[in-house]
Amino acid sequence: MMTVLKDVALKIQSKFNRFDPLSDGPPLQFAQPSSHPIFIVGAPRSGSTLLYQLLLKHTHVTYISNLMSLMPIRMILIAKHTSRFHKFKDLKESDLGYLSGLFSPSEAGSIQRKWFGAQSTAAISAKVRNTIVLLTNPSSAPFISKNLMNSLRLERINQILPEARYVFVRRNPLFNAQSLLLSRKKVFGTVNQWWSAKPSGYEEVTRLDPEYQVVWQVLEIEKTITRFFDKYSTQNIEISYEELCRNPQKSIERIVTQFDLKSKPDVAFDNLSIRNSIEISQEAWSKIKHWHDKLL
Repeated sequence: MMTVLKDVALKIQSKFNRFDPLSDGPPLQFAQPSSHPIFIVGAPRSGSTLLYQLLLKHTHVTYISNLMSLMPIRMILIAKHTSRFHKFKDLKESDLGYLSGLFSPSEAGSIQRKWFGAQSTAAISAKVRNTIVLLTNPSSAPFISKNLMNSLRLERINQILPEARYVFVRRNPLFNAQSLLLSRKKVFGTVNQWWSAKPSGYEEVTRLDPEYQVVWQVLEIEKTITRFFDKYSTQNIEISYEELCRNPQKSIERIVTQFDLKSKPDVAFDNLSIRNSIEISQEAWSKIKHWHDKLL
């Protein structure tokens, strides 16, 4: 059911994927450093959706909801008039990153592809920046985004939003790779078709076995992110999925402290379990381990 709703939402979104007229004008500035936007980055299936939900539940931030994602042409207006409903309270089970509910956080795939894609122009850049500033400044709550395709668009994000801050979530690469393999099976019915983010050079990798592909995908995305951090003086923090599950309060408090966020008082932290268990054949698991050791 969630997959059907997601497909319908994407079709509607594609018809209204234009900028809100309120984003017109020269580039705007953020009211203060603590309002600078935050991007969650990492490999797909690394625990990013869980981290995204925890930050929305425990801190004062703004985000793109599914309703806003449906109508980008009225995104700023919708955010302004529905702000009281954008109160994320309970963690939800996601469907490969998709969370159901009009006011649930959206990955906003086609929106962010337009915002940070290779075809973006100077005019688009100004509209992107102004949209995020206008979503942020009324409440002084920083905009937060989770779309892991952006892990390969960091240079473009940096051009538009040099103030941006990043949370880099990492998971045990063996289980991260396994989860990618299982996602392929769920989406396509086979592990032989590529799914999600495509690092530079992936075409050559598709000639090799699926276990190699998913290990390479995880490691290459993480290398791309690390190279970006090494190149630019961006404010970033690394979070482990395993530690996030063991002690979510400690992990969120690290981010709150480093990024000067405002915590929501009296919100209890959930008891989380680490979903790292072998769910594929022993042969496939052995291949993942083999290729991981070879590629390190």
